[in-house]
Amino acid sequence: MPKFTLPLNNQNQLIAPVIIILDNDMPPKNTLQARALFDTGANVSCITEHGAKHLQLKPIGKVPVATASQNISQNKYKIKISLPFPTNDPYTVRMSEILNIEVLEIQNNPNFDIIIGMDIINLGLLIVSGNTFTFSL
Repeated sequence: MPKFTLPLNNQNQLIAPVIIILDNDMPPKNTLQARALFDTGANVSCITEHGAKHLQLKPIGKVPVATASQNISQNKYKIKISLPFPTNDPYTVRMSEILNIEVLEIQNNPNFDIIIGMDIINLGLLIVSGNTFTFSL
């Protein structure tokens, strides 16, 4: 089971590097090296407006979302997310692709580009211990 272990950032957030690829873009022409926030309170994964614009994503629909103050309609996209897992060779990284992930668009955030929600976290094992977190897939 491939895994990575990273320190929590200075705000106790679980942030990991990922690569976002257009769903049908093979070989990838347009990718985004992104910072992913692992959020167990999010049911679904999300991408920021900036990330969606950078990848020139085209919405596959709209989804009603209830916020604390209002109900809004958010764009939905289909993407691939690659998580970099280290190997025994310090010069090699194993990329694990999660195919056909649907994400919702959210406002830009200076700390991350994408939220990894429970739709992805449930595919693996997330452990938070001390000042580190480990994710296995």
